[in-house]
Amino acid sequence: MLKNKKNEICRGTWLVLAVLLVFGGILSLVTPAGTRPHLAFTFGLIMALSALGCFLVYALQHSEPLGAEWILADGLVALSLCGQVSRDQWIAFAMGAWLLFSGVTKWISLVLLKRNKVKNWGLMAAPGGALMVFGLISQYVFVDPAYSGLFMGLAFLLQGAHFGFLWWFWSQMAKEEE
Repeated sequence: MLKNKKNEICRGTWLVLAVLLVFGGILSLVTPAGTRPHLAFTFGLIMALSALGCFLVYALQHSEPLGAEWILADGLVALSLCGQVSRDQWIAFAMGAWLLFSGVTKWISLVLLKRNKVKNWGLMAAPGGALMVFGLISQYVFVDPAYSGLFMGLAFLLQGAHFGFLWWFWSQMAKEEE
């Protein structure tokens, strides 16, 4: 019973984070460049809430053999980089580092899921790979500050899509346990 409750809370957390990050992505895409500095706190807050959600999932799942420590690491990176989104010249680096590290943690979790014989473990490869590739490209391609809103919007949308995927993935794992 308690395990089901924990899984429900984790699934709810993933869903809330997915909606929040997609909202941040859309907000970043539609916000004119001149007003973006005024919304920097909002964007940083969205990243910080994402980190807090990762911490909550870690607290609930740290005893499970599903790579919860990598969820914690992902949250720590998001929390440490959330203050950088207020500086246009750092947006590409901060978001790229977040996506790159997040993608790497997803692939490490993928290996742990496979090792523990979790069904559908291979489905984690696509979102993790997308995060890694986009993050890696951002570290080597100069992003003009005029396009930082587009870049930040895409980064938030990718992370939101990933958390939406985690919501679905945890639903599938809950069905397998029943």
